[in-house]
Amino acid sequence: KVQIISALLHDPELIILDEPFSGLDPVNSDLLSSIIKELLASNKTIIISSHQMHYIERFCEDICILKKGKTVLAGNLNDIKRSYGRNTLIIKSEYNIEDAIKQVGGNVVDKMNNSWTIKVKKEDDAHHIIQELVNNKIKILGYEIKEPTLHEIFIDKVDE
Repeated sequence: KVQIISALLHDPELIILDEPFSGLDPVNSDLLSSIIKELLASNKTIIISSHQMHYIERFCEDICILKKGKTVLAGNLNDIKRSYGRNTLIIKSEYNIEDAIKQVGGNVVDKMNNSWTIKVKKEDDAHHIIQELVNNKIKILGYEIKEPTLHEIFIDKVDE
């Protein structure tokens, strides 16, 4: 906390934060998040280096992903996510529908509580899976088709 306060004392236009959330408890993480939001609202330029992608996703408009010191992806975060397409389908049901999902061509990559996550090549595939489940009278509480998270994009890029 002292380092951040001393860094901001002179009201700099450019602030560089290296792993700023590392080691912080939830209370101090929230406090730092509030400070960063205030700085962004006052048009300060902030460069954040972090392996905690959810913070980067929350605060950054533009990103750069490095692998062994080389840039593997750079640009506007929203544009990058859009370029990947909406390739994640999440289906909620009170029943175990994993077999039904597989029968209509879905590949379940995660199951938590009553929620199944399926990766698809393109958004139309997600719509097809939902339609086939409905046609087969499988009860669905809801579904969502999402773009990948920055965490998923990061893993994709550094695993290449």
